Amino acid sequence: MKNKVFFILISFALINLFFVSGCSRYNLNSIPSKPDNSTGQPKTYDNAGDNATVYSNITKTENKTIECYDSDNGTAYYTFGWVLDSEGNHTDECINYKMVKENICRNNSYYSFTYRCANACSNGACR
Repeated sequence: MKNKVFFILISFALINLFFVSGCSRYNLNSIPSKPDNSTGQPKTYDNAGDNATVYSNITKTENKTIECYDSDNGTAYYTFGWVLDSEGNHTDECINYKMVKENICRNNSYYSFTYRCANACSNGACR
């Protein structure tokens, strides 16, 4: 619960930052093809979903403008993910114990829909 509240607060702060700065699209200056991790070891976090690995010290490679980015590359019910677009960050989430709200990018636009998991939904992914 603390993680969810923290994430909501951070998301709210980031969205407000972009509105205040007048940005209508995200212009990310670092989109590396392969993350650079100075320690050589990935960082993992509890309750972050399947295959959650966070790398630190990402280096700048080239300028790219992103209209819509999906962290789990589309429809991936069994993987927690998120979508970043001009409106902000949209995370996959459990609607109830059997339903997941899946967020995707299609034609550079954000879409979301619900999916009924075969077993259960936990931490934004089917299990």
